[in-house]
Amino acid sequence: ILSLVPNSDTLWVVTGDGSGNEALCVIEGNGTLPQKLGDMGNWLSYSLRCKSEYGIIINLTRGGDGAVLATLFPSEVGKANPFLLLRTVNNTIRIEEEFSFPWSEDSVLQNNPDNYLAQSSVWINGYWYFACLDGGVVRWNSDNSKAELFFPGNSSIQAVETFEKTSSRPETMKQVTGVGRIGDTLVVTTPARCWFFSTSDSSWDSSIESSITDSDLKFSKLEYVVPYNNDLYAVISVKKKNSGADSYIFAKYIKSRRGWSCILEDDPNVISFAPGFVYIVTDTNNINVYEISDRDTVIRNPSPVVNSIQFNRRLAPLSYGIDYPQVIYDIQYVPRTDSTGYLWIATSEGLFFSEKEKPGVTEDSLLLIKRAPKIESGLKKTYARPGILTLSAYGNYETRTVFIYDLSKDAKVTIRVYDYNMDLVKTIISSRARKAGKNGGPHGRSTVESEDWWDGRVKSGKMASPGVYYYKITTDIGEHAFGKIVVAK
Repeated sequence: ILSLVPNSDTLWVVTGDGSGNEALCVIEGNGTLPQKLGDMGNWLSYSLRCKSEYGIIINLTRGGDGAVLATLFPSEVGKANPFLLLRTVNNTIRIEEEFSFPWSEDSVLQNNPDNYLAQSSVWINGYWYFACLDGGVVRWNSDNSKAELFFPGNSSIQAVETFEKTSSRPETMKQVTGVGRIGDTLVVTTPARCWFFSTSDSSWDSSIESSITDSDLKFSKLEYVVPYNNDLYAVISVKKKNSGADSYIFAKYIKSRRGWSCILEDDPNVISFAPGFVYIVTDTNNINVYEISDRDTVIRNPSPVVNSIQFNRRLAPLSYGIDYPQVIYDIQYVPRTDSTGYLWIATSEGLFFSEKEKPGVTEDSLLLIKRAPKIESGLKKTYARPGILTLSAYGNYETRTVFIYDLSKDAKVTIRVYDYNMDLVKTIISSRARKAGKNGGPHGRSTVESEDWWDGRVKSGKMASPGVYYYKITTDIGEHAFGKIVVAK
């Protein structure tokens, strides 16, 4: 799971298969997602509707009225970004419009076209704004498909198709590398400084100074800026005055001191805000939670309220039977009440979810939402989900193991569990009618999740001893399968 755009309990998702192929998907809760989570346990198998033929997705941006904009890399060298304006309609993804900016082929795209690719986007009051490097800020109106551009500090606005490169085009430090918003104000980032653009009167505010308030650090350039509420946070390249070494900091703009103050001497991979807190990912997969405030001051290098060791335990409890994710790609928090919200974490192991997250407080294991592995029909491939049961989880509905299988045709099925000596431990089902996945079996499989499960109990109802156990699936049509379950202490 590579990136997320949440909207209450509906989630837009970019997924990847590890070989460069990506898909745009959506999980629609429609107000019933918590119930779906309860029904399906800790490994979910939603039908994710994909559009994979459009290439690599740079980012997704939420707009008005439920719309989402996907920015993609060009499929050919020397071409402009393609964009897709999307909505969900009747449980499907609908492409409302597909477009690109009409850059001049001769003047712009023939030379260094990558310097005009959209880096990020934001929606404000009916307009989409894009950071387009040497192309400045592009404003696109979805009602009439009109694309205009302008540059920081310059009140002149022109049509994209009339723009031509000149000797006065932005220098590297003046390339527009990011856009964001605070209310109806557009926040524009260049490596040299941060600007405010009024969307109501098209005026520029250049009052944000490019200076560091910490006496031991010297400003080099803005890597990116993250607006949150009425404050600005940023990752900044700095030079340490004592050693001259180059480094990165995570900082907040302090208005009273007219400069950026260091919060962390680190280069975060992911930054995500929740009321009063910020989730920071470092070293690809370590999550720390820090307390923040709207006060015009910061504490340098504070201790996290939840450190990575404490938080990481929530992502890989033993009962899930997975390794700790190697990469955390994205974190999104969506408020539900004044103190709780949905927490989504996109990782290399799948999508983790908390329905009632209280930032800095909640310690419960996160639910894992992961597409079920494909299985071959005819019982050629089966598995138990999860493959590990723990003593502390016995009798817990959410952590019982479910037998996943698919028949080649409808049949009567028996599932039994055996110990290491192949003595019978428990019969799960006996001669139960099951449909083949292709004949209407649940989720395209033969498994009936409400019946085909084991909670670690033997025939007498007592808990099984820790060790290795085996399951056997047999049918009246000659198909059979064999697999393993681990009961851990």
